[in-house]
Amino acid sequence: MALLDFDILLRSLAAYMAQAASLAYTGTPRAVWAHSAVDRDSAAVYSVVRQFGGAVPWVPVAEASIQVRTTAINGNVTGAFAQATALFSSLFDAAGRPLRNAMILTSATPGAGIRLNAADCQQPPSFVDFDDRGRANVVFNFTVKAVPV
Repeated sequence: MALLDFDILLRSLAAYMAQAASLAYTGTPRAVWAHSAVDRDSAAVYSVVRQFGGAVPWVPVAEASIQVRTTAINGNVTGAFAQATALFSSLFDAAGRPLRNAMILTSATPGAGIRLNAADCQQPPSFVDFDDRGRANVVFNFTVKAVPV
């Protein structure tokens, strides 16, 4: 069994979620980032998809804890919530159930992909704080079980 590359998982998941929420993942200004964001190239409201928590155990189906942090540069809490909610909604199917056996294509290898066996949505988006620059921050967390295909 091939090991899952978590960098590819995060980038692919960010691209998938951005597309599902009709947000920009490429170019500038960018609304969705993987790992970290660059403020000067970000939209007024942007989200970062990143891994959080402890070490990922090696098991036949890799599991990763993911956090999406949405920041509104202008302190617009409503805008931050709207974008975070759109990204959170991308983790559910049309019937409102968490994604199961969903294919996400990777940009790293054309034709290759990652199968999300399960997305466990732990909490809906919640307001965290205004940081020292007056930016509003909204966060949600989820866990994915995934395998490369």
